[in-house]
Amino acid sequence: MTDNTHLFFLKKLLDTNVFDQSEAITIFEALIDGKLDETQSAVFLTALAFCPDNPMFLANAAAQVLKRGQKLPSFPHKDALDTCGTGGDYSSSFNISTTVAFILAACDVPVIKHGNRSSSSNSGSSDVLQYLGVRIDSPPEIAEETFKKLGICFCFAPQYYPFLKNLAPIRKKLGFRTIFNQIGPLVNPGGSGTHLLGVSRNSFLDLFAQALLQMGKQGIVVCGGGKMDEVILDAPNELRIIRSGAIAASTLLPADFGLNPVSLSEIKANSIEESAGIIIDILNGSIIPGRDVVLANTALALFAANKVKNVKDGVEFAKIAIDQGKAKAILDQLKSFVV
Repeated sequence: MTDNTHLFFLKKLLDTNVFDQSEAITIFEALIDGKLDETQSAVFLTALAFCPDNPMFLANAAAQVLKRGQKLPSFPHKDALDTCGTGGDYSSSFNISTTVAFILAACDVPVIKHGNRSSSSNSGSSDVLQYLGVRIDSPPEIAEETFKKLGICFCFAPQYYPFLKNLAPIRKKLGFRTIFNQIGPLVNPGGSGTHLLGVSRNSFLDLFAQALLQMGKQGIVVCGGGKMDEVILDAPNELRIIRSGAIAASTLLPADFGLNPVSLSEIKANSIEESAGIIIDILNGSIIPGRDVVLANTALALFAANKVKNVKDGVEFAKIAIDQGKAKAILDQLKSFVV
């Protein structure tokens, strides 16, 4: 495709505001293949940001990124679950979904955790895992071996999608969240079949639920209180449940979990070190506010994985995994794992 063709597509998109799926995907492929210059890339990403959310385009764009990325050797692992969310809620909470991953593995739910360094919080999943002593840069073959032996592994996004590195300076200059922030939670390198996918606003619920459905996935998309990409315990949690080729809307109240209310201020972490400390305290069985939030999120993930019939049962299941030391053992094994 020539530069003139790229410019024609971009001009048409901007002039008419008509979003043609095939044309947009063609430009997107050119973008991730490095065929657009910096100006064209910036214009396209900006144009996409002003277009209405489009689940079909999001799913197709994610598929193109997956197609070009590295994968675990036995891709796809349809029995695995990922807890990667969109981020972007600016809540400064500790790494809840990362903590949940250890507990899920202790509950015999296979986990392939996909994540990156922080872009909008004080601690990204990769940041805190590295601080805890977990290797984050394992090549696909080692990650696969870890997964087979421990039932959990971590996939560091930049290692699996190195071709996106060239777009990082452009995204940074733009200063706003782009389509890649939406693609991230959808492109698990292990091909996980189930997702607990948190979104930072209710308007994203249907977008991601329909994208997951288009990609043949199942799971739950959740927004806590219309502001957080986690289950929270001080406001209603809106859900979209993707199962058996259909999407159902639901709401979970804090009382539905049988847990104590927890405010946002009680789960904040001002640094990677502070987040890691909270995670260790929870895995060691400390009764702190963050524990209840982790129990709620784990319970919903267990429900998404069809491990329990309701979230109250999920809470009890998760408590056992923590209090018997199984979840902490998963972290310790992950830290010391040697192929």
